[in-house]
Amino acid sequence: MDSPESVVISFIAAMNGWELEASAEQRRAKAAGEEGSAGYATGKLEVLFRRHCTARACERPQGRLAAPFFQKPPEYDPANERVVAVSLTDQQAAVVETDRTAILGGGHYRYSLRNRDGRWLLDSVKYQMDDTWVQHTL
Repeated sequence: MDSPESVVISFIAAMNGWELEASAEQRRAKAAGEEGSAGYATGKLEVLFRRHCTARACERPQGRLAAPFFQKPPEYDPANERVVAVSLTDQQAAVVETDRTAILGGGHYRYSLRNRDGRWLLDSVKYQMDDTWVQHTL
């Protein structure tokens, strides 16, 4: 079984790749005079989420799958986000904390994971604003 830490690291790397590909597809579509990359973004993102996230995270009405978005530079970047703490709440829940150094969205993040059928899956993420943890979109 993968560790909670390795799942978060894998998700960050996969999201980085998706954001870079979606951005490149958007530029290509724009140069060709096409509408954009919504279909591309949704299909690839859904595969990525189903691999790394709980069903609850995949089905959130305000979640990234409901309204896919990406940015440049990418929000997720393994070169700019490092794990600083891992704690198991119990056999079914874990928290992985990271520090993200970025122009947009830098700071301290807390990823919550659930163990589903022997697999650690991301359920939610929060970021620290002053002394408060605020819900963020995976």
